[in-house]
Amino acid sequence: MSSQKIKVLVPMKGHSERVPNKNMRLFNGKPLYHWIVEIVLDSPYVSGVIINTDSEIIKEDALNNFDNIEIVDRPESIQGDFVSMNAVIAYDLNKSEGEHFMQTHSTNPLLKTATINKAIETYFENLENYDSVFGVTKYQTRLYWENGTPVNHNPNELLRTQDLPPLFEENSNFYIFSKKGFFNND
Repeated sequence: MSSQKIKVLVPMKGHSERVPNKNMRLFNGKPLYHWIVEIVLDSPYVSGVIINTDSEIIKEDALNNFDNIEIVDRPESIQGDFVSMNAVIAYDLNKSEGEHFMQTHSTNPLLKTATINKAIETYFENLENYDSVFGVTKYQTRLYWENGTPVNHNPNELLRTQDLPPLFEENSNFYIFSKKGFFNND
Protein backbone atom coordinates (compact mmCIF):
# COMPACT_ATOMS: atom_id res chain seq x y z
CA MET A 1 0.00 0.00 0.00
CA SER A 2 1.40 3.35 -1.01
CA SER A 3 1.93 5.95 1.70
CA GLN A 4 1.43 8.72 -0.85
CA LYS A 5 -1.90 10.51 -0.94
CA ILE A 6 -3.80 12.24 -3.69
CA LYS A 7 -6.45 14.92 -3.84
CA VAL A 8 -9.58 14.35 -5.89
CA LEU A 9 -10.95 17.01 -8.24
CA VAL A 10 -14.72 16.93 -8.72
CA PRO A 11 -15.78 19.79 -11.03
CA MET A 12 -19.49 20.62 -10.96
CA LYS A 13 -21.45 23.27 -12.81
CA GLY A 14 -24.67 24.56 -11.34
CA HIS A 15 -26.29 24.37 -14.78
CA SER A 16 -26.48 21.27 -16.95
CA GLU A 17 -27.72 21.22 -20.53
CA ARG A 18 -29.12 17.69 -20.62
CA VAL A 19 -30.31 17.11 -17.04
CA PRO A 20 -31.33 20.25 -15.15
CA ASN A 21 -29.73 20.56 -11.70
CA LYS A 22 -28.21 17.07 -12.11
CA ASN A 23 -25.60 17.33 -9.35
CA MET A 24 -28.26 18.05 -6.71
CA ARG A 25 -30.88 15.66 -8.08
CA LEU A 26 -31.69 12.81 -5.76
CA PHE A 27 -30.19 9.46 -6.69
CA ASN A 28 -31.21 6.67 -4.34
CA GLY A 29 -32.13 9.14 -1.61
CA LYS A 30 -29.31 11.68 -1.75
CA PRO A 31 -27.90 14.27 -4.15
CA LEU A 32 -26.08 12.61 -7.05
CA TYR A 33 -22.70 14.13 -6.31
CA HIS A 34 -22.75 12.87 -2.69
CA TRP A 35 -22.16 9.34 -3.96
CA ILE A 36 -18.82 10.02 -5.67
CA VAL A 37 -17.60 12.23 -2.81
CA GLU A 38 -18.36 9.47 -0.29
CA ILE A 39 -16.75 6.84 -2.53
CA VAL A 40 -13.45 8.69 -2.87
CA LEU A 41 -13.33 9.88 0.74
CA ASP A 42 -13.59 6.22 1.80
CA SER A 43 -10.22 5.57 0.15
CA PRO A 44 -7.19 5.55 2.46
CA TYR A 45 -5.21 7.11 -0.42
CA VAL A 46 -7.36 10.26 -0.66
CA SER A 47 -6.39 13.27 1.44
CA GLY A 48 -9.33 15.42 0.39
CA VAL A 49 -11.74 16.51 -2.31
CA ILE A 50 -11.61 19.75 -4.28
CA ILE A 51 -14.96 20.84 -5.71
CA ASN A 52 -14.73 23.47 -8.42
CA THR A 53 -18.16 25.04 -8.88
CA ASP A 54 -20.05 28.12 -9.96
CA SER A 55 -23.03 27.12 -7.79
CA GLU A 56 -23.70 28.55 -4.35
CA ILE A 57 -26.16 25.67 -3.76
CA ILE A 58 -23.51 23.00 -4.41
CA LYS A 59 -20.91 24.94 -2.43
CA GLU A 60 -23.17 25.31 0.63
CA ASP A 61 -24.36 21.69 0.46
CA ALA A 62 -20.80 20.32 0.20
CA LEU A 63 -19.52 22.37 3.11
CA ASN A 64 -22.51 21.36 5.26
CA ASN A 65 -22.28 17.63 4.49
CA PHE A 66 -18.60 16.71 4.16
CA ASP A 67 -15.26 17.07 5.89
CA ASN A 68 -12.04 17.21 3.86
CA ILE A 69 -13.73 19.35 1.19
CA GLU A 70 -12.13 22.39 -0.40
CA ILE A 71 -14.27 24.64 -2.58
CA VAL A 72 -12.77 26.43 -5.57
CA ASP A 73 -15.05 29.15 -6.86
CA ARG A 74 -15.12 28.87 -10.64
CA PRO A 75 -14.36 32.23 -12.27
CA GLU A 76 -16.48 33.46 -15.18
CA SER A 77 -13.58 32.92 -17.58
CA ILE A 78 -14.00 29.12 -17.25
CA GLN A 79 -17.78 28.93 -16.92
CA GLY A 80 -20.16 27.71 -19.61
CA ASP A 81 -21.02 24.64 -21.63
CA PHE A 82 -18.09 24.87 -24.04
CA VAL A 83 -15.17 25.31 -21.66
CA SER A 84 -12.52 22.60 -21.89
CA MET A 85 -12.24 20.38 -18.81
CA ASN A 86 -8.47 20.88 -19.09
CA ALA A 87 -8.98 24.61 -18.41
CA VAL A 88 -10.93 23.78 -15.23
CA ILE A 89 -8.31 21.23 -14.11
CA ALA A 90 -5.45 23.67 -14.80
CA TYR A 91 -7.19 26.32 -12.72
CA ASP A 92 -7.68 23.89 -9.83
CA LEU A 93 -4.08 22.67 -9.95
CA ASN A 94 -2.79 26.24 -9.86
CA LYS A 95 -4.91 26.88 -6.75
CA SER A 96 -4.01 23.62 -4.97
CA GLU A 97 -1.14 22.21 -2.98
CA GLY A 98 0.05 18.70 -3.72
CA GLU A 99 1.54 16.79 -6.61
CA HIS A 100 -0.82 13.86 -7.29
CA PHE A 101 -4.47 14.23 -8.27
CA MET A 102 -7.45 12.27 -9.47
CA GLN A 103 -10.27 13.87 -11.42
CA THR A 104 -13.70 12.29 -11.54
CA HIS A 105 -17.30 13.36 -12.13
CA SER A 106 -20.45 13.50 -10.04
CA THR A 107 -22.04 11.25 -12.66
CA ASN A 108 -20.10 8.19 -11.43
CA PRO A 109 -22.27 7.15 -8.47
CA LEU A 110 -21.74 3.42 -9.05
CA LEU A 111 -17.95 3.53 -8.98
CA LYS A 112 -16.55 1.52 -6.10
CA THR A 113 -13.91 2.57 -3.59
CA ALA A 114 -12.09 -0.70 -4.34
CA THR A 115 -11.79 0.38 -7.99
CA ILE A 116 -10.43 3.77 -6.93
CA ASN A 117 -7.94 2.09 -4.58
CA LYS A 118 -6.72 -0.28 -7.31
CA ALA A 119 -6.32 2.60 -9.78
CA ILE A 120 -4.34 4.69 -7.30
CA GLU A 121 -2.13 1.71 -6.39
CA THR A 122 -1.51 1.05 -10.09
CA TYR A 123 -0.61 4.70 -10.63
CA PHE A 124 1.95 4.84 -7.82
CA GLU A 125 3.41 1.40 -8.64
CA ASN A 126 4.06 2.44 -12.26
CA LEU A 127 5.23 6.05 -11.95
CA GLU A 128 8.67 5.13 -13.29
CA ASN A 129 7.14 4.13 -16.63
CA TYR A 130 3.85 6.04 -16.91
CA ASP A 131 2.68 9.46 -15.81
CA SER A 132 -1.06 8.78 -15.60
CA VAL A 133 -3.84 6.22 -15.30
CA PHE A 134 -7.39 6.52 -16.59
CA GLY A 135 -10.51 4.39 -16.59
CA VAL A 136 -11.53 2.46 -19.70
CA THR A 137 -14.22 0.06 -20.79
CA LYS A 138 -13.00 -2.92 -22.82
CA TYR A 139 -14.93 -3.95 -25.93
CA GLN A 140 -14.25 -7.26 -27.59
CA THR A 141 -17.09 -7.48 -30.05
CA ARG A 142 -17.67 -6.74 -33.72
CA LEU A 143 -17.79 -2.99 -34.20
CA TYR A 144 -18.65 -0.93 -37.27
CA TRP A 145 -18.20 2.64 -38.40
CA GLU A 146 -21.34 4.64 -39.18
CA ASN A 147 -20.99 3.83 -42.90
CA GLY A 148 -21.03 0.06 -42.24
CA THR A 149 -17.28 -0.52 -42.57
CA PRO A 150 -15.97 -2.92 -39.92
CA VAL A 151 -13.69 -1.39 -37.30
CA ASN A 152 -11.91 -4.37 -35.79
CA HIS A 153 -12.72 -7.45 -37.81
CA ASN A 154 -13.07 -8.99 -41.26
CA PRO A 155 -16.74 -9.92 -41.89
CA ASN A 156 -15.57 -12.66 -44.28
CA GLU A 157 -13.64 -14.43 -41.50
CA LEU A 158 -16.00 -14.07 -38.54
CA LEU A 159 -13.48 -14.88 -35.87
CA ARG A 160 -14.87 -15.69 -32.45
CA THR A 161 -15.38 -12.43 -30.54
CA GLN A 162 -12.96 -13.55 -27.81
CA ASP A 163 -10.26 -13.77 -30.53
CA LEU A 164 -10.85 -10.22 -31.81
CA PRO A 165 -8.41 -7.49 -30.81
CA PRO A 166 -9.96 -5.56 -27.93
CA LEU A 167 -10.76 -1.86 -28.19
CA PHE A 168 -10.89 0.45 -25.17
CA GLU A 169 -13.27 3.33 -24.57
CA GLU A 170 -12.22 6.12 -22.23
CA ASN A 171 -15.11 6.05 -19.76
CA SER A 172 -14.53 9.23 -17.70
CA ASN A 173 -14.68 7.34 -14.39
CA PHE A 174 -11.28 8.63 -13.27
CA TYR A 175 -8.05 10.22 -14.43
CA ILE A 176 -5.02 10.08 -12.14
CA PHE A 177 -1.99 12.26 -12.86
CA SER A 178 0.66 14.48 -11.34
CA LYS A 179 0.59 18.24 -11.46
CA LYS A 180 3.93 18.18 -13.29
CA GLY A 181 2.69 15.60 -15.80
CA PHE A 182 -0.49 17.55 -16.48
CA PHE A 183 1.32 20.78 -17.27
CA ASN A 184 4.02 18.99 -19.31
CA ASN A 185 1.32 17.49 -21.55
CA ASP A 186 -1.16 20.38 -21.66
